[in-house]
Amino acid sequence: MSGMLEGLAFLHETQGNKFTVVHRDIKSKNILLKSIGSAADKEMALTACIADFGLAAVFSSPQIDEQVTGQVGTFRYMSPEVLEGATEFTVPAFQRIDVYAMALVMWEVLSRTSLGDGDDEVAPYKQPFEDVTSTYPSLGEMRDVVVNRKLRPEFRPAITQHPVASAIEYTIRDMWHTIADGRITASLARERVNAMNGCDSHGSEGYHSSSDHNRKTSVSSTTRDSCEGGEHLAGEGSLSSSGFNMVMDGLQRERVPLRELISEDR
Repeated sequence: MSGMLEGLAFLHETQGNKFTVVHRDIKSKNILLKSIGSAADKEMALTACIADFGLAAVFSSPQIDEQVTGQVGTFRYMSPEVLEGATEFTVPAFQRIDVYAMALVMWEVLSRTSLGDGDDEVAPYKQPFEDVTSTYPSLGEMRDVVVNRKLRPEFRPAITQHPVASAIEYTIRDMWHTIADGRITASLARERVNAMNGCDSHGSEGYHSSSDHNRKTSVSSTTRDSCEGGEHLAGEGSLSSSGFNMVMDGLQRERVPLRELISEDR
């Protein structure tokens, strides 16, 4: 989780020649995992990076160009204000949309995380809102669930009762707040999770996917894998997937979609 938040916080930051980036399609399918170390290692760590910048936009000013407004992204991960068509045309508003979607991804990971308690049973993988929507929900269906009924994915009791997992739950709830202005930033979410894991902003270990529990694979955070090759981000407008692929081609290790990992049963 630290790696995903580190990547999103970096995208949202403005530093030197790097402008603010909003992704606009955060979802578990767009989070890739790559291994760190060799297969001979006793504990193979995984680091996360944000992928698919086809809908992303880069901004050098707080105001948003009309060309990048509108309802874009994946319906299941759209925030209440996007579903309502009531988004403010400012960079912070678009950043809060990313934060909401990342909260759903974090819920997916936490829902498939073994807490090490023998009485804790990890349920099979489910997409966010899978219990209350169709397989491919429409915009109207998601609007009814998220906006009208104000539903959010539920946490199993073991998470709520666990000292660390419950703190992450609290952070997730602060990230998917119904009121956009009530959501915390990606940077604050990153700081909270890193503090829980007892690490600095460069990494964390200790959380294991239920599917990988037997092979002892820890999901370790990355620092800034989502934006390696910052020259592709220093410009106004939309980023193409090809631009992102140019960056990722430099990574030699195999990359696995996060959803593929957390949906496995072993």
